[in-house]
Amino acid sequence: MLVSANEAAAVLDTFAAQSRAATVSPEFLLVDAKRIDEAESMNWLYGEGERKFLVFFHRKKIPGTNYYDIESPYPYGGPICNTEEQDFIERANTAFGEWCRDHSIVVEFVRFHPMLRNWRFFRGQVTEDRLTVWVDLESNDLFSEYETRVRTAIRKAEKLGLAVDWARGRESALQFRRLYCDAMRAVGADEFYLFPPEYFEELIAWEKAELALCRYNDHVIGGAIFLCDGGLLEYHLSGCDLEGRKYGANTLILHQAAIRGKAAGLSRFYLGGGTDRQPQNPLLFFKSGFSDHRAEFKYGARIYLSAQYEQLKQQFSAQYKARPGRVLFYR
Repeated sequence: MLVSANEAAAVLDTFAAQSRAATVSPEFLLVDAKRIDEAESMNWLYGEGERKFLVFFHRKKIPGTNYYDIESPYPYGGPICNTEEQDFIERANTAFGEWCRDHSIVVEFVRFHPMLRNWRFFRGQVTEDRLTVWVDLESNDLFSEYETRVRTAIRKAEKLGLAVDWARGRESALQFRRLYCDAMRAVGADEFYLFPPEYFEELIAWEKAELALCRYNDHVIGGAIFLCDGGLLEYHLSGCDLEGRKYGANTLILHQAAIRGKAAGLSRFYLGGGTDRQPQNPLLFFKSGFSDHRAEFKYGARIYLSAQYEQLKQQFSAQYKARPGRVLFYR
């Protein structure tokens, strides 16, 4: 059944720490909705006593039809559950499938969280995509576990006088947005990643989000947003200007975030992966300098109304032929 964000959050609070992540939550779903036009943010719950199964998703009308699709927020989503009991998970998936069909939902697209490995609660098609990096914050000496190139970059940044501050407020959020969007444009990123101001304002106002700004000679040259829940620190968005890239601002920010997370008693720091699936991806190479721990990123699809999905292939034949491997090919 559908529940409110407050009801879903109350249930999620009862889950064990290792079953939670800030990006897979009803609060983050509402923030993520700020970047999407004409989407309904929904929280679906199935429960039997203490056993609970939750799904957070956006529902959108499929263009030119009376049907809908559902999609996890960016970057991660999918079902989460507080039990590994297979019979319960099967019943929950059956109930969710029935609800989707009853509400004219044709297809679901999910990006699973690598640290939660929550594809095990999903009963659709699951596809392996790429490796991601995470840091063990319970290590005795974080700095010594970085690769030499990372330690060198951190020492250089500190010697130059770069400093990392932790900021809040609308002005800081919009300052970071300008830095982030400029960095995205500089690398030719898709318009999808140029989130609106409201997204950043609401995200920074959230108690589970923190903004780091790196300064050089009183000028902000880099920044990053981190999210935290359940003992997990997540590296979410970042951006640097030319000076920031030259002087290693992002490297220093990640190091300071790791120190901050460890001091707060967090156990894991998730950095994410590269911009594509290639093992030689430059962003993956950068992140891999902080740790040799890896986690798999997978995505999933589940078709609830097969006949209608086949009709979409005919209705949007050009888009389907151009992107046959894309689940929501018509968007």
